[in-house]
Amino acid sequence: MMDIGYSIFTCPFLMLPALAGFALGLDEVLGIPIVVGIYILITLFLAVGIAIVSIFENRYYLLFGIKSWWHYARYSFLSLNYILALTCFILPILHVPEQKHALAVLEKILTPVFVLFVPAVYFAFSVVKNYHNQAANNFCIIIIALHGSISTIVMLYIHEPYRKYCSNAFYGAFKAKKIESSIVTSVVK
Repeated sequence: MMDIGYSIFTCPFLMLPALAGFALGLDEVLGIPIVVGIYILITLFLAVGIAIVSIFENRYYLLFGIKSWWHYARYSFLSLNYILALTCFILPILHVPEQKHALAVLEKILTPVFVLFVPAVYFAFSVVKNYHNQAANNFCIIIIALHGSISTIVMLYIHEPYRKYCSNAFYGAFKAKKIESSIVTSVVK
């Protein structure tokens, strides 16, 4: 949703550090107020972090917490995540069954965090230091808009079954295929 919001609906053109800008997307065409578009984009940006934590919580609950005290505490935990969305980038990994899988999961989770965090740090720097670089502003917006695509590519690369399938799908089509033939001769008298 965030990718669609950035790329199609709002398509922001920012002029930092002045905290100025305008929408170039469908929001402008449809007459949606810029304040509503910004509110939705910020909410979607924060929802990405909440979704990551919620996935881990759900896995923990299904594997270990159904018949424990966690069954009662999970709703408070999830509510706290929505309230403290800005601090959801700290990922507590409590149970790591194997390092290779844990590193793959960590890379998959940290990729969108970095894709979103780096532009956010630049935007904050630009505002605090009163620095204007329109090319960097536009580049950061492009990076944020590509968040979903980058996450998908990383997931396909990290997980071995997906990687093998994609390799066979892309490279298998270009391999020369061996065609076996047999010659049958018949003699007619």
